[in-house]
Amino acid sequence: MNASLARWQRQFMQGILTRGLPGMVRSGGAASAQRRFDIYVNAYRTRLIDALRANYPVLHRALGDDAFESLAQAYIAAHPSSCTNIRWFGDQLDTFAGKHSDLVSHPALVDLIRLEWALRGAFDAPDRALLDAAALAGVAPTAWPDLILELHPCVRLVALDWQVETLWHAAQTEGQGEPEAPLPGFHHTLVWRRGLNSYFRSLEASEAALIKGLAAAENFAQICERAVSYAADSATELAVSFLQRWLEDGLLAGSGPVTRINEQ
Repeated sequence: MNASLARWQRQFMQGILTRGLPGMVRSGGAASAQRRFDIYVNAYRTRLIDALRANYPVLHRALGDDAFESLAQAYIAAHPSSCTNIRWFGDQLDTFAGKHSDLVSHPALVDLIRLEWALRGAFDAPDRALLDAAALAGVAPTAWPDLILELHPCVRLVALDWQVETLWHAAQTEGQGEPEAPLPGFHHTLVWRRGLNSYFRSLEASEAALIKGLAAAENFAQICERAVSYAADSATELAVSFLQRWLEDGLLAGSGPVTRINEQ
């Protein structure tokens, strides 16, 4: 690329990010040049606001147009887009909103942001074949302690301080009036994709602990050891019951009986 052109492009981009008129466009009168340049400045921000609205539709409904745009404008100023794929713009919105409580009407909305981002991530995750019960049926009893199961790439485990699942469901229903404020309560929510739909459900502490074990590539014996803390007399039965549900929900990947998990 021509060095002069590359330098011009960098200055133009920096001007858009900082709302400052680059020197090279100051021709024919500064006022008219500023108005022309503002077209690009405003178009850039409008496109990024649209991207945030697409990534966080429930947050948009919860905040309303004006408050959402205020949050979006502040986030864009602090975190200009750095990825060539606009789909991933907004990945730091939860942290940003947590540090700027004046921009969100309730602290629970930070958790809502985390939940929505996980849902979007689950939907866009790579596809993999699912592990089924038939594959596990061929595992010899003596091999079960060393068995390592792999979570499907779409699976997300989200730690939340508020029960925002009810807020998410309320926002999906039109004409139901103002939703009640979420209740506080630390818990984990499981997010995953099945087909073309993303799902989530709140977990008991026991299931969340065992899923953390899967994410850490622990074998089935170690998973059962985790279960002892929640069901000392029936740890294996508890682990097996969760395994059956994970198979039904489509949370495990792999076509063979013994697979390994990617670090998350």
